[in-house]
Amino acid sequence: MIESSPGPARRVVVVAWFAVVCFVPVWLGVQIRFPVMPAVLVGVVLVGVLALLRPVRPSGLGVGDLLFASLLVCCAVPAVTGHVAPDDVFILVSQWTLGYVLGRLMLTRVPLGTVYGVATGVFVLVGLLAVAEFVTGTNVFTQLVRDGRLYEEWGTLQERGGFLRAEGAFGHSLALGVSTAIAVPFVLGSGLRDRWKAVALAVLGAAVVVTFSRTSMLCFVFATGLVLLLGGPVVGRWFRVGVVGLGCVAALALAPFVGSVFTAAGSEATESGEYRGDLLELVPTMVAFGSSPARQVVGEGAVYYRAYHSIDNALILSGLRYGWVPVVVMVVAWLLAVVQVLNRRATMPVFALVATAPALVTVAFITQYEIYVFFIAGLAATPMCVDQRWRTQETNGSRTPPAALTAAVAGDGR
Repeated sequence: MIESSPGPARRVVVVAWFAVVCFVPVWLGVQIRFPVMPAVLVGVVLVGVLALLRPVRPSGLGVGDLLFASLLVCCAVPAVTGHVAPDDVFILVSQWTLGYVLGRLMLTRVPLGTVYGVATGVFVLVGLLAVAEFVTGTNVFTQLVRDGRLYEEWGTLQERGGFLRAEGAFGHSLALGVSTAIAVPFVLGSGLRDRWKAVALAVLGAAVVVTFSRTSMLCFVFATGLVLLLGGPVVGRWFRVGVVGLGCVAALALAPFVGSVFTAAGSEATESGEYRGDLLELVPTMVAFGSSPARQVVGEGAVYYRAYHSIDNALILSGLRYGWVPVVVMVVAWLLAVVQVLNRRATMPVFALVATAPALVTVAFITQYEIYVFFIAGLAATPMCVDQRWRTQETNGSRTPPAALTAAVAGDGR
């Protein structure tokens, strides 16, 4: 029997996952051979719980699963032969694979509407805390002091132009900003009334602004614009008009303040952009499979590629760790998501995945943002399989509108 609504245990699983990602800093994890962050520890438990629960919808393998399996093979084969560093193998298993499997399992056990609703509630709270952090100048999460390299690296706060950059429990303003920005599709796809969607969107937007991250702001605008333009019946016409109008007013009102912050930051802001451009010189050092020969370990485990320690580009970092072929697979998967969006066949996780585009080339995979991205990839892959089986088994190949498909397959969830 296929269930149409989640029981308490299923909701608890979703709440537990978003809570540990959004409110438990990476430095509160444990050290085994490698640092294991709380999101990984909780994720392992939740995968076990979800595996024991009865599915609420059909499941099967789809194109997304094939691409992710190809990615794993491309990364795992050189790892087995010793051509990938052990800590990078651990990241592949504990963050990429675990995040994807968790997202993949979650949407076979929990209705989409429930995931949207929980994500909306949690990220609204994240947004409120980020604004409070900016106003008070206090980050409550960095008060959770713990000895160790992770706290030294991620437990310090940043400023830009004399203002604190909010970072919440994410350990970095970019991780907070991008994670919040790509939660926008969940808000717009939730069962909230339009006025509450608008309020939630405003809270998330304010949180992104106080990170003073250009990438985060771009991801926020990109995610919002994609859903408004191509989200179909998820949002109404007048809601679109209202969001665009109020968004333009807010942008005009905030532009002088944000501009003054970047002006006050001076060369710090411009040099960060130039540094990302300089990273392109690492591309020729990539090999097809395995770690780049430019990799070197300095001091107490600090990894450098030539003279670069911080690789603020997820695609380049992945290529340096695992080879350029896995990066090609990742880009193909992202392009497939883009095709779904353009064909108006995408669910909200697919929109969220597409909206990561600006961050993929300007932000490293850091803290819990990394596992969160692959969790979204798992969410995005699951509806593709559901769509295929639904059209084949229930509609004899007809093209059911996404809204009807979501309501029928995912349950109410509101």
